[in-house]
Amino acid sequence: MSEYFDKNQLFLEPKVQQYGSHMVMSNVHKPTKTKYVNVDTKFSDEYNNFSVANYNITLPERINDVKTLTVTNLELPMSFYNISSALGNNSFQITNNSVNPDAPYLTQLSSGSIVNGKFVDTIIIPDGYYTIEDFKTTINSLIDKLKRIPTNENGNVVVDEDSENIVYDSDGVKLELTLDNTQNYGTDDMYIKDNDDNYVRDTYGNFKVAIIDSNNDFVKHVFVSNGLKNTNDLRFDYYTKGSLGYQGYFYSTGSDMEIDFTITEKGHFDKYNFKSKLGWTLGFRNLTYTITYQYVPSEHDYDPTDGLGPVGQQLTYGDFLVDLNSTRYVYLALEEFNKGNQNSFISPTSSSLINKNIIARISLDRSNYGFGDYLPANKQNGLLLSDVRGYTGKIDLHKLNLQIVSDIGTPLPLNGYDFSLCLEVEHD
Repeated sequence: MSEYFDKNQLFLEPKVQQYGSHMVMSNVHKPTKTKYVNVDTKFSDEYNNFSVANYNITLPERINDVKTLTVTNLELPMSFYNISSALGNNSFQITNNSVNPDAPYLTQLSSGSIVNGKFVDTIIIPDGYYTIEDFKTTINSLIDKLKRIPTNENGNVVVDEDSENIVYDSDGVKLELTLDNTQNYGTDDMYIKDNDDNYVRDTYGNFKVAIIDSNNDFVKHVFVSNGLKNTNDLRFDYYTKGSLGYQGYFYSTGSDMEIDFTITEKGHFDKYNFKSKLGWTLGFRNLTYTITYQYVPSEHDYDPTDGLGPVGQQLTYGDFLVDLNSTRYVYLALEEFNKGNQNSFISPTSSSLINKNIIARISLDRSNYGFGDYLPANKQNGLLLSDVRGYTGKIDLHKLNLQIVSDIGTPLPLNGYDFSLCLEVEHD
């Protein structure tokens, strides 16, 4: 037993023992070698026309008996958008609570879904890198397209009494009507009153009008809307809060509406990834918001900080500041097509764990590397954290799959940019 504790003898040192006519050497290990493998995705196996960063790479020579693998450097293009379908923050849904789509003249014009007797529309923001002003312009222009009712310059819809069809534009009828409580005659038209001297309206609140030609002859009866509501009444805006922060808010110019931030671009309900969606990006922390049009008379100039809109309507503010740079880090997923040790990073999401092939985490320094720049991430500058992936058994390195994935584990589109990295490989 004493030989095992001989201070002059190294533990597991090479030994030579004789067994009969055979000499056996034990505890012999091959010296470990190190290779540095430069990988650039522009040299991937196929012509990559993928919309996301997903590349297959074949090394020019096989590296046998790999012991460990780690990432030492990575050059990441800052070319992914801050609003995109890949991030899941490019959509929300509007339900108009004021417009009755059952009106005959609206039924023939409806271009969206009608759910429970209400117009329901999904707004999809095009993928892009937006400033707050760009975002405001884009979202309001998309909402403008929801105007489905053709009106005259006074904002009125003219409906034929008999056919219940819109006659404005279709047969050239143009009415210059302004309704008030003191005058029931216009230049070429006459509002109809009943025996009790009340204006006659249809089921939908539109006023009955007799069209009179230049000879003072009766032409036809029509119904004319007053104060028509529409889904494009919704507006988004912001103001600068403090020195740099932006506070976003919605308001309406006529209709009562509900905004649902849980709806995907496909129109599906998804509350589990809510923290990655558009509402969270804009500072709204509830799943849904009701935007109410309620006029509050005000003699003051428009000030978005006082809770009232341009004409005195109520504003619905985000609970927190707008964060259009909510992607603070990304991951590098590396698959070497073997059964080695993986699951280097444990990062819980709302419904599952992150991609099991992730080997490195890259912090995004937007102050020094803006959109379109290349971010050099390494251990020295603190922007790269890489696992040293160890293997047991005989592992060869020949084919790789590389992906840049978001904080929820979905591959990001780099918009045609390539990325590069350096691997440190220890092998026998």
